[in-house]
Amino acid sequence: MNNQICLPYELLRLHESPIESFFFVWIFPWLFLLGVLGNSLNLLVLLGPKWSLRRADSLLQSLAICDIIFLFLLLPSSLAQFDHFGQQKHFRVFYLSLRVHLIGFANWCSAVAIWLIIAISTDRLIGIVDMEILDDYGLLTSYNHFSYHCVLKWLCNGGQVVGKCFDILQESWPGNHTNKTPHPLRAYVRLSLAANALLVVLLPVLLMFLLNAGLLFIVRRRSFSITNDKCSNYFNNRRQINNNKFVNQQTSEQHITVSIAAIVTAFTLTQGPSALVLLARLSLVGTSLNNNYWEGWQLLGSLTGFLVILGKSLNCILLCLSSASFRKRLSKTINDKIFKNKKRNKEKRKSSAAYSLTSKILN
Repeated sequence: MNNQICLPYELLRLHESPIESFFFVWIFPWLFLLGVLGNSLNLLVLLGPKWSLRRADSLLQSLAICDIIFLFLLLPSSLAQFDHFGQQKHFRVFYLSLRVHLIGFANWCSAVAIWLIIAISTDRLIGIVDMEILDDYGLLTSYNHFSYHCVLKWLCNGGQVVGKCFDILQESWPGNHTNKTPHPLRAYVRLSLAANALLVVLLPVLLMFLLNAGLLFIVRRRSFSITNDKCSNYFNNRRQINNNKFVNQQTSEQHITVSIAAIVTAFTLTQGPSALVLLARLSLVGTSLNNNYWEGWQLLGSLTGFLVILGKSLNCILLCLSSASFRKRLSKTINDKIFKNKKRNKEKRKSSAAYSLTSKILN
């Protein structure tokens, strides 16, 4: 019987491709540490004793939490590449049963984080943003929970468990399996894929570019106005202008320009390719090209997915830690905590010494 067949070690490895295995073993752990540690430092400042109720801080708090949850949802995919976990029967049952749903929730966190970044850029530009729109993006990513049909199979007299997921948009599945997925569900997944690519990736990339271009324009115009005022006052000799203020303004403008360029570039390069791959694959659904080059689509999906993970890990650096004022707040928060701990330990030592002295006197 089939359940008496025992598979060799190599066939039990839980990776789709060598590139995916390499990334989750050697790169993802470092991105995970960077993202979790960086966002935790952000929350340390944003949720500190002097945290404010400003909209900007609330948006940054939500973004940090979303990125941390996103990374933890992908952690099982990384652990599955290590034999200590990937070859363990109970972990395999957990991972193979839930990996599609873990990825689905991770994509939802990714969509929310993307629009939070747009909201942060909007808030920086005009100070007004409506957060209610973020509640609707769970619908755009819910297709992830239904886009694959996954099966588990027990082998080797119950000692081994293997799993396989089939894309419901493929007309035929590998191994001469018939795709019996209802056509309405296929249509829902197909439409959701297109909506997700357009509304969760391409539109945010365009908005990010426009919003930050507007912010950059305002900064440039303000700097130009200050320059004109300085020149006018110089020639008219009406009042003395503080040259340091002008230099500081130019330096601040340069920092903002570099920051905006870094944010837009990173956002576009890490989020954009995934939408292009989704749309290209969607346009080829049902064709022989899509079925014959399934491994190629998997490889492209893995590469673009890794770019998205990289972008989530960099959010904490680009949006918070790159700010000099934020770094000052972080340094002050850490120093205050260190000072409080030292003071607490000093008081404990004093009380302990006093207790010892009292005991000696009584004895």
